[in-house]
Amino acid sequence: MPAAYSQLSVKGGYSLSTLDIGVDVRSADTKKPVYTEFLHSYHVGLSQAIPLKKNWSLQADVLAHRGGGFLEIETLLDRTKLVLWQVRVPVTVRYELFEGFHLQLGGFIGHYFSSRYHIGGTSTAIGENFALLEYGYVGGGSYALSDELTIELRFNYADRDVVRQDPETGLDETIDGVALRGFFERTTDLSIKYTLR
Repeated sequence: MPAAYSQLSVKGGYSLSTLDIGVDVRSADTKKPVYTEFLHSYHVGLSQAIPLKKNWSLQADVLAHRGGGFLEIETLLDRTKLVLWQVRVPVTVRYELFEGFHLQLGGFIGHYFSSRYHIGGTSTAIGENFALLEYGYVGGGSYALSDELTIELRFNYADRDVVRQDPETGLDETIDGVALRGFFERTTDLSIKYTLR
């Protein structure tokens, strides 16, 4: 398809997610990092590319994105799996470095619609512990394998602490009595895009 035309694609693939999080186990002014592990996950959605001028274009996606990670907290006996579903909308500016290969840089905003943690064989909704919106930066690259297929690698770096604070006390919310002092999600997405038109 000529570069002068906008391109609508479906996309999906593998996501590697982890959590940059601090836990307060002693006092309100003390942070204690927790041990975290990667969560292997996935994403799926639509992508629209719009040409701007020679070698430059704009790409906007709407994705259902499953993120989270595993936590090991000193005060909890079992490992905790945290699963966060969000509608994520990344918008990037693309530069075609050479034919078929684009560098990308931009930002994203995400809306959490399901947040749960799994511990000791039980699953608990914790949406009230988190703010609804997340935002951050995204960067990466893509390479067109053919006119229809493109492979894309992106790094997503959340820039907002999404733990909700109690409006009366100003303190962070807790999971099983452990106060979360900071919460940032980092994800790497490897996608395949199929161009519809």
